[in-house]
Amino acid sequence: MKPFLILLASSVALGIHAQAAVDRDARISELHATYTAFQEAVATLDKSLSETLGHTALKLSERLYGADHLDTAKLTYQVAYAMRPGGWSLYKGFDPAGLELAELAVRRYTTAFGMEDDKIVAPIILVIKFLASGLNHNAFGESHKPRKNQLEILIAHAEDVAKASDDPELLPDFYQNISKLGLKGSKRYAEKAARLFDTAYGPEHPRTLIARMSAAAFKKGTSQAKVYERILADAEGVEEFNEYRFALHQKLSISYLQLGSEAKATRHLQAAGRLTITTGDSEYRPLFKIQPVYPRRAAARGIQGYVLLEFTVTSEGAVRNPKVLESRPRGIFERAAVEAAQHFRYLPKYVNGEPIEVQGVRN
Repeated sequence: MKPFLILLASSVALGIHAQAAVDRDARISELHATYTAFQEAVATLDKSLSETLGHTALKLSERLYGADHLDTAKLTYQVAYAMRPGGWSLYKGFDPAGLELAELAVRRYTTAFGMEDDKIVAPIILVIKFLASGLNHNAFGESHKPRKNQLEILIAHAEDVAKASDDPELLPDFYQNISKLGLKGSKRYAEKAARLFDTAYGPEHPRTLIARMSAAAFKKGTSQAKVYERILADAEGVEEFNEYRFALHQKLSISYLQLGSEAKATRHLQAAGRLTITTGDSEYRPLFKIQPVYPRRAAARGIQGYVLLEFTVTSEGAVRNPKVLESRPRGIFERAAVEAAQHFRYLPKYVNGEPIEVQGVRN
């Protein structure tokens, strides 16, 4: 080949490679921008936009890296995780598309890491959550039994992987996740998680305290209150447990109200209120409300209506002197509304670090 033809061919090849690099960089930038927008949509609980951006990011990753690439596997999990049911997620019920995507994440993680690797546990837990939601909603029809079998197989496999792991948190984390799904044996899983965290870190470690809270949720009445009180005592001085301490005081105040222990309920109401103070002041907040008993006469006749009440929230978080401001129709719902309001409890308002009563509260 003549020299000038060789130079021409080399120049063309270099140009092609340079353009390919530019195109790849552009696709990477597009993927990153789409993924960032997806994360922002998830953070703002924009379900429709999150779903669109998530699937767009997946398609971009598949074209850029391939369907079996590690980054594509991780992104598949993240998009499926955003579609998980319940909690603070975008999806409150069962979503079949989310289950399909979670199962795809498991297949891709299996390709990337293998079925026995620790990393497979997270996507398996995600599939388990979707399956549990679908079973609880009777969403599988004739496939109910096969899906239940699938759930049991996945739980057994993830448990085996976690047991074989060198990570001391993997197995108790797995048990804690499974215990929250309303499955048979949930109480047992929660208790196992608490014991394992206790063995690994001791009774006063934040992870142990949180796991003990989860296990105590399966108890009732006085037994539950005693466990919550022990957790509060063990958590004294554990700063990482502060946000959970507030929840414990709330739970205990409600428990004691239901047990008829007004003084103990008040003590925990005020303790919870003090934990909300950041500048010495805080507003009152509703903690516990019950629905009025529907009058039999109104129920029998299909009568509907409303009652507007006004009352004082005391410094102890109780309701005093509820009065009817307005009701429709008159003479039907007033008594039931007043009786219900007398059982309401609030986190009291604090001024300069002290609880005060608030008049003119309406409900």
